[in-house]
Amino acid sequence: MIDYEIVEADRRKPLIYCAHRYHSSHYSLSICKFVLLRGGIPIVPFLVFPTNVVDGGMGMTREQILSLDISLMSKCDKLWVFSDSEDSDGLGGGVGEEISYWLEKSNTPIEYFVITEVIVQE
Repeated sequence: MIDYEIVEADRRKPLIYCAHRYHSSHYSLSICKFVLLRGGIPIVPFLVFPTNVVDGGMGMTREQILSLDISLMSKCDKLWVFSDSEDSDGLGGGVGEEISYWLEKSNTPIEYFVITEVIVQE
């Protein structure tokens, strides 16, 4: 049976879009846990779309996949970016485009995390 009080409480939690590079997708579940433990609802594209969509196996172009990602992100309350180091300049490609979109469309600051620090805090 559904506990509607819990559902109502969860509705107030922020949706957090978790951006990170494809080569870090094996950390997606750890990133999810990190967000959940901090009171957010994680939206992790690598867990939303099957791997064969992300790696081109379904005939989708990179631009089509990025468009789906940005559609998801536009419904979120926050953008958290997870990278391999504190050097956010190394975030190019799709993550860089997601950051650019967020900066253009949202007044909410972006939060940055180093993936290895997230894993250590589990």
